Amino acid sequence: MHRQAERPPAGQADPVTSGPEITLPPIYSDAGSTDDKEITADPVNTDNNPTDCAVAFLDAFLAQFRVAQFLAKHWERGPLYVRDQSEDDGLFGLDAAHGTGFRRREGEPLVDITSAVVTGAASGIGRALAARLAAAGTRLVLADVHAAALAQVAAGLHATAIPTDVADPMAVQHLAAAAPDADLVCLNVGIVGTALGAPWEADPREWDTLLAVNLGGVVNGLRAFVPRLLASGRPGHILITASLAGLATFPGGGAYAATKHAVVAVAEQTALALADTPVGVTMLCPALVRSAMSATGVDPADVADEALHAVHERRFAVVPTAWRAAVLRRAENLVRGQPPTPPTPA
Repeated sequence: MHRQAERPPAGQADPVTSGPEITLPPIYSDAGSTDDKEITADPVNTDNNPTDCAVAFLDAFLAQFRVAQFLAKHWERGPLYVRDQSEDDGLFGLDAAHGTGFRRREGEPLVDITSAVVTGAASGIGRALAARLAAAGTRLVLADVHAAALAQVAAGLHATAIPTDVADPMAVQHLAAAAPDADLVCLNVGIVGTALGAPWEADPREWDTLLAVNLGGVVNGLRAFVPRLLASGRPGHILITASLAGLATFPGGGAYAATKHAVVAVAEQTALALADTPVGVTMLCPALVRSAMSATGVDPADVADEALHAVHERRFAVVPTAWRAAVLRRAENLVRGQPPTPPTPA
C-alpha cells in the first residue's frame, strides 16, 4: 500500500511502505517543525574560518550530488528513504508515484501488514506468529494439516482456518486463493522426523516425507503466493522459517538438517529473485524452540516477536545472537578446506 499524502493524527503510528535507503552524512539536519520537515545543509560551527567554511560547503555539495544520483536511480521505483545521521528520529521518505513526502520515526514499521497467511499455525512458532499478528489487528488466514487444532486456534483469534497439507501443491494454491489480499505470507511448516542420526540411518520414506513438507512446503508456498503478490503491485513480504540447523551443521540431524539447509538456499534464491520488486523476504533461523517438535527451548512468542520485527525492518536473516559466531566458524572452515567441527554457542 502506498503512503498517502495525509498525515496521521498525533500519536498514531505512520505506516509506510518499503523502499531503498540512503544515509546522509552528519552535516545534514532537519529544519522546520516536526510535522513539516525538509532535509537541508546544516551550517556547521566553523568559527567563521574561511577554510573550514569552504570545506564544509564542498562536503555539503558532494553529499547533495550523491543524493541526486541516488534519487535519479531509484525515483521511478517507488518509495525510498533518506536517513539523517544528525538526529535519531528516523527516515525521511519520498514516494515518487504519489508525489508525497513523509517521515518515519525509529521503531515504526516499514511494512504495513493488514492481512497475513500463516502456515503451521496450529502450534509452536506458527501459533505465536498468528497471535502476535491478531493482536495488531491483522486479518488472518491460518493453515495447518491438523484441522481440529487449527480450528481451535483460529476461533480464538477470529481468523479463517484452511486445513492444508503444504506438501500438496494444489492444496497450497487453494490456500492462496483464499487470501488474495495478503501482505505477509509466513511459510512456517516444519517437521523433524524420527531418525536424527547419520543421513543413512533415516529410511527412504522419512527422507521423502521431510523433503516434501519442509522443502516442498516452502516451494509450493512460493509458487502459489509470489505471482499473486507481484501481480498486486503492492508491497508485500514473505517470512520463511528455516532453522539454525540450516546454517550450522550439527552431528546427526538426520533428514531434517538437510531439508533446512535446502530451505536456506531457497530463501536466499527467493530474496535475490525479488530484490528489485516490492516483495521482501525474511528468513527465520531459530535455535531450539518449545513446540510440538521439542518440549524445551526458547518461548515461541519471543521468536515470533523477533521475526515480525525483522519483517517490519525488511531484514533478511534472523539468527540467534549466541550462535552467530558458530555460523561464521562453519563458513571459515569451508573456505579454508577444513573439516566440520560441532557448533557451540558463544
